[in-house]
Amino acid sequence: MDCYLSLLHAAATWGNQACPPVGSELYAGLLQLHEHLAHSGNEKKLAEINREAERELQQWSERSADYLKLKASEVKELMILLARTAETVAARDQNYGQEFAGFSEQLNAVADLEDISKIRASLKRSVNDLNHCVERLNRDSQQAVAQLKAELVTVQSRLEQSEKIAVSDTLTGLANRRKLESELETRSAEQKSHCVILLDLNEFKQINDRYGHPAGDEVLKQFAAELKAAFRPTDIVGRWGGDEFVVILDCDLARAKSQIPRLEEWVFGQYPIRDGDVIRKVKVFASVGVAEAVAGEAPDSVLARADAAMYRDKGGRQSSRR
Repeated sequence: MDCYLSLLHAAATWGNQACPPVGSELYAGLLQLHEHLAHSGNEKKLAEINREAERELQQWSERSADYLKLKASEVKELMILLARTAETVAARDQNYGQEFAGFSEQLNAVADLEDISKIRASLKRSVNDLNHCVERLNRDSQQAVAQLKAELVTVQSRLEQSEKIAVSDTLTGLANRRKLESELETRSAEQKSHCVILLDLNEFKQINDRYGHPAGDEVLKQFAAELKAAFRPTDIVGRWGGDEFVVILDCDLARAKSQIPRLEEWVFGQYPIRDGDVIRKVKVFASVGVAEAVAGEAPDSVLARADAAMYRDKGGRQSSRR
């Protein structure tokens, strides 16, 4: 059992280090399984936990493969764009270089003329030809620059989309753990006061056990959408991992705590899921912890206090249910 627990923790840590943009979900999922198994101390749960761990690793491998393919495609596209641009510029410069060489020959020929009228006519033709050449060169340059700008806009759009994917939870579309940690670290570095709300869905495992993981995933997506809608666009709403969610608010503790009744009224409640051919409703509610960060406080410290408050709330809810 100790060996298996050690392997779970190692897989979570190394998987996250191997591909950080998509590793946060694996890290959170495996550590949650580690905690469940460590607290239960029941070897009968080992087979169930093992299936869950295999599922987490499979999903992580698929996310990692998709992410790396996307990055490789972006690098390839940029290299092709640069090579094509360099080839176009080189070909254009070579063509115009030949034309300018021709002008030099014409001007050298003028030196051999003795008739002033012929010299004037030859210079006029050379000047006109040169002007036309410069105009074409200018047009070609403008077209090349415009085309390059258009292609760069497309590439930039794809890079921005890729960056968005890298900081988004693949299931819910919320900010992922990497994004949440980055936001917290930024606020800590800027010594900016803020609050953290931590939510942990209660009895969520029973939904997975009874109706299956697809139904559980659907509940998570619905809950995430409602949670996002309950806050301002400027608030950071994300999935920490598993059935845990985090909200970062740039406000004081009183205002952050005032959001809890709204969550209980508008976010907690009955959610529809499909059970075979039947649509059923399951009750979804969460334990909530709130903590206010003092200026410059480390993110781990703020999260630890929010987590402690959440567990106090969970204990109070369980007592009231008894």
